[in-house]
Amino acid sequence: MRVGFTYQLGFNPQEEAIGKEKGAPLPYESWMYDPAAPETNFFSPEKLEKLLKLALEIGDGYILFWNYRANWWLDSPDTVVADGAPLLKKSRWVPPVYWQALENARNSVLKNN
Repeated sequence: MRVGFTYQLGFNPQEEAIGKEKGAPLPYESWMYDPAAPETNFFSPEKLEKLLKLALEIGDGYILFWNYRANWWLDSPDTVVADGAPLLKKSRWVPPVYWQALENARNSVLKNN
């Protein structure tokens, strides 16, 4: 058995309650994720980096990102997918600060091993 962790970049624990309050349609597929203001997301880049470091230190090196809105294949708001590639209309790009958080967490754990 190996230990891994799962993160949903667009997750917010209050999403369902806020969605119901605002009358947002189901499912609440991480509609609160905002790539233009990453510091306002539940997983800010700083928080994500800290959690990834812990996951890499405690676990066996496995981390799964489960995403609906945050699309790691989109690296800018102007990214155009290749002809025929599937893309949900709700997909949003992942800003470079999140990529840097991944790299920082990885490098931090590599230095300590």
